[in-house]
Amino acid sequence: MHIEISDSIMVTDIDNEAVIVNLFTEYMYGLNPVATQMWKSLEQTHDTQATLRYMLTLYAVDETQIENDLQKLVQDLEEYGIIRVAEHTN
Repeated sequence: MHIEISDSIMVTDIDNEAVIVNLFTEYMYGLNPVATQMWKSLEQTHDTQATLRYMLTLYAVDETQIENDLQKLVQDLEEYGIIRVAEHTN
């Protein structure tokens, strides 16, 4: 799934964690270290499948667990206007 990141956000890293601020809504979204790794991959790839593959190289856990965590993160980020799930890739 392809994602587009909002132009109206600011990201701050603090001790392996991140805080994303939507500058339009002033909503702050905090990420734990694992979610921060997911976010950094999403920033680079804009692709959830690439991020899933990357996360599987970092953590020795069940693929379903990482997939569920990534799906939840993407849903939350979309809900708070930080990303938009694209209908298709160009």
